[in-house]
Amino acid sequence: MVNSIPEQDNKVKRFEDYKPSEPRQLELFLHDNLDERKYSNTIELYDALPKYFVTTKERTLPEAIERLFEFRGKLYELTIKPAVIKSSSGCFMKCYPGEREEIIEDVLRKFACEQKFPFLDDIPSVRFGIRQLRKHLKTIKHNFSHTEIVQALEICVGTTLKIRALDGSESYHTHMFQSLYLATQEETRTTGSEGKNFIRLNELVANSIRRNNFRRLNYECLMSFKNSLARRLYKRLSHLYTYADGLEPENTYSLLLSTILRDFGLRERTRIRDNIRIIKKALDELKEKGVIADYMTEKASNPQTEGDVKFILKSGYWFGSDMKGANQRQKENQIKLATVQ
Repeated sequence: MVNSIPEQDNKVKRFEDYKPSEPRQLELFLHDNLDERKYSNTIELYDALPKYFVTTKERTLPEAIERLFEFRGKLYELTIKPAVIKSSSGCFMKCYPGEREEIIEDVLRKFACEQKFPFLDDIPSVRFGIRQLRKHLKTIKHNFSHTEIVQALEICVGTTLKIRALDGSESYHTHMFQSLYLATQEETRTTGSEGKNFIRLNELVANSIRRNNFRRLNYECLMSFKNSLARRLYKRLSHLYTYADGLEPENTYSLLLSTILRDFGLRERTRIRDNIRIIKKALDELKEKGVIADYMTEKASNPQTEGDVKFILKSGYWFGSDMKGANQRQKENQIKLATVQ
C-alpha cells in the first residue's frame, strides 16, 4: 500500500476551505470529561517512528537521514527530510525535529483529545492559539517563546517522512503536520482571539483513529519526564504493554541495547558502557516515576548478538494498573463500535 503526499495548493487554505467530516471513531479518541483529563493517546506506527533528534547539533546537517526500526515484528525504513525555515537573521536553514518539536506535538495531540475536532479533507485537525500553547507549556515546565513555538510548528509542517516496510507491504510519504494555518494579525485583531490557528496532523494519525488502534496514554506522567529517551520509552511501553491484568499488574518487559539504539534513533557511542549509561539514565527516571519497579541487565544469550546487553524491566504497580485501565477502555471502544455498525 502506497500513500503519497497530496499535491500542495499554492493558496494557503483556511479552515472553511476544507471538507469537514467526523468518523464514528472520533468520539472514542476524546478524553473530554474530568476523570479522563489527565490522558491523551498514543498512535499506532506513527509514535514508533524514530523521527526526533536528541541534540540540536544534529538538526541542520544532512539533506536526508535514513533510519531502520522494528515495530510489531516488522522492519521499516524511515527517511527523514528536514524542513527549510527562515531564521531571524533572514537566512534559510535546514532543521530536523528535536525535543522541542516533540513536546509541542504532544501538547497539540492532547488538545485534540479535549476538543471534538473534525477531519479536514480526511486528515485530523486541531485548533489552538499561540498564547494558549505558551500558557499550557509553562504549566508543564517548558517555557518557549512565541517565536520558538512558531518555528517548531514550521519545522513539523516542513519535515517530510517516508516510511517503507522492508517486506513491501506498506509505504507512506507524509509530513509530521500535513498543513498549518496561522491567523494573520488582522484576523486576530478582528476576532479578539487566535482561534483561527489550526493544524492538520497526518494520515497515520487518521488511520489509527479510524482503525481504533490508538491507546490511552497518561499525559501528566509523560510530560513530567525530563529525559527525552525516558519520555519516548514511556510512550512505547504505554502502547505495547497490553498484557497487564488485575491479578498480576507487575510483569517484566525486555529490550536489547541494540534495539533501543536502533528503534529510538540514538547515536551509537564507540564504547558500549557509554551506550549503557545513556539508557540507564532514562530507566532511572522511569523507576523514579514508578513506571518500572526496577530493572536489571544481562548479556544477550543469542550468539548473533554477541556483545549486546539485555535490559529487563519490571513494571511498577501503578503503571500496570494504569495499563489495565487502558486495556479496558480499548475493549469498551470496540464494543461501542460494534453496536453502531
